[in-house]
Amino acid sequence: MGLGYWTCEKLVYNPSNGELMTNRTWLYYIPQSLDIPQVSTIICQKNSYSTEAVYGAKGTGEPATCLSVVISFALRAAMQAARKDCGLPDDEWFQI
Repeated sequence: MGLGYWTCEKLVYNPSNGELMTNRTWLYYIPQSLDIPQVSTIICQKNSYSTEAVYGAKGTGEPATCLSVVISFALRAAMQAARKDCGLPDDEWFQI
């Protein structure tokens, strides 16, 4: 969900004021199974129940969603590097 929020969701903006209209989980496109590459390396461990976590949970989804903001930083850094390679100023603000 976090990666989709930054990379491939269908953003809809209000044309009169530029407000993002698809800013809630019920309103934006979440990447589907056909949008991601097939992963065939999945390992399930036997007897791996954790007594230290609630109901044996192995992790939560929100930290990954919060950390997905690094996608925008990576895109900006890649664009700055490309601009520098082309001889363009890489220290100016530009829209992505």
